Amino acid sequence: LDAVSSTSSAADEPTREEERRIDEVRPPSAESKAERRKRDILEARAKLGGEKPEERYLAARRLSELGDLESAGAMIEAAKLETGRLRAAHLLFLGRLKSREALPFLMGQLDDLDPDVRSTAMSALTSITGVYIFEASRWRDWWRDESKKRPGK
Repeated sequence: LDAVSSTSSAADEPTREEERRIDEVRPPSAESKAERRKRDILEARAKLGGEKPEERYLAARRLSELGDLESAGAMIEAAKLETGRLRAAHLLFLGRLKSREALPFLMGQLDDLDPDVRSTAMSALTSITGVYIFEASRWRDWWRDESKKRPGK
């Protein structure tokens, strides 16, 4: 009987779709929104380290949507596992996150063999810095100048 009661409580929890429908009728409290955001972040962080590329992709996308700056390092590590367009997608998510922590990694992606990765790295750099540069060599000049401005970084 105890085993049944412990599993039924999890089954009683509303699904995400059910939560959305309930929210349409009765908007959630600020506390409830904060709890859901925390839950979503923890779930996405766990999936970011998963074995499946599609799980990592969805997790990185969700973390960028949530603006979880603390996940930048893990998102960078997930991006390193990917190649081609999938890596480019991860770079896009890093740009949307706008974490300056990603700048050194993105600068390194300017040398990638894949043109999609190089192009998306420049786009992500622009998203984070607000600087519009369309050539890798000029980004490198910018990075060198920025590094001089901030000794020790």
